[in-house]
Amino acid sequence: MATAQNGWTGITSASSPLLHDWHIPCKGGIRTVPLHRGSAGFLLCHFAMWWDEAISPVLGGIYDEWGWNYRFIGNSNTLSNHAPATALDIDATQFPQGRHNLTAKQRSLIQRRMTFFGGTLAHGAFYRTTVDEMHVEINRQLPEVERKARSLVDSERGKRLLAANPGQKKIILS
Repeated sequence: MATAQNGWTGITSASSPLLHDWHIPCKGGIRTVPLHRGSAGFLLCHFAMWWDEAISPVLGGIYDEWGWNYRFIGNSNTLSNHAPATALDIDATQFPQGRHNLTAKQRSLIQRRMTFFGGTLAHGAFYRTTVDEMHVEINRQLPEVERKARSLVDSERGKRLLAANPGQKKIILS
């Protein structure tokens, strides 16, 4: 089984039991994105809910939030972190790869949010090569991701997210 850049195993089929269509509660409605079930998807969606409140509305305009996609990074032989469904692109048309559209204040807020997640997430705004301001990804292995997710299940955002995704709390806590 091929692994992605972050060490997670790629998911080759849309019918994989490792995938979940996450329903992300946003201002004005729900956005649905296929991501890894359990803790990884939970953390990515928790971040997306924060993004919706602090950076840019997720709903409105076109549907430009992307999750699972079995593909390689550019012209390389390295699987993208989208392949194991451990990466999420938010507001992709507003924040296209290679462009600096976030303000200094927004980048500062995102940096603080990355600190809040304790290294379990990484954001493309801080890439040293090609900036990717739409992109957030899982940056640790499952045990650390599970610990962080468990610490957030009873948070206000966590409760709203899990209410919209029945069955995921059981997976996170198992």
